[in-house]
Amino acid sequence: MKLVAADFKVSVSTVRNWLRGADSDPAAIPAARLRQLRTGGPAIERRADGQIAYAHNAIQANKLPHRRNVIPQWDEQEWFTPHAVVLIAVYGRPWHQLILSKHSSIVDDARRRGEVIDVATVPTKFHGDLLVRAAMQRQAAWAIRPHKSQLEIGRGQLWAEDAPALNLSALAVEQGLR
Repeated sequence: MKLVAADFKVSVSTVRNWLRGADSDPAAIPAARLRQLRTGGPAIERRADGQIAYAHNAIQANKLPHRRNVIPQWDEQEWFTPHAVVLIAVYGRPWHQLILSKHSSIVDDARRRGEVIDVATVPTKFHGDLLVRAAMQRQAAWAIRPHKSQLEIGRGQLWAEDAPALNLSALAVEQGLR
């Protein structure tokens, strides 16, 4: 319990209170707090929903004749180039994390943060955003959002290592992203 308390920056007695209850009862942790620990809360969820709508709009804009409605910064940032989604097991933590990048060195960079489990290449950054969202929805029951002091980057793309295995390439095909 000490490790859980340290990870979530709460007291051991708070963890005990979360776990108290009859065998058939759910954990005593309030639903709103559990949601915050798993997703970051309603504000973070709304921001993520907006990002997904933006990704869908960008993909559609890129398909229009003469690429009407494509924002020049998207091309400048090379968001319409192939991107990789990398799944890692975070070193020293019982977590799996997704990383999205356009850089060809992403797998090497990811190895500094964790053991690479899987890699999938998608046509654009926006397809990558959609793949990350699909993966997080698939792993939602195991999703966690640690304190920023525990993981600065990618906290919203994280789940417990005991979740079912995830095949990114198969998910990308299933979602029509390849």
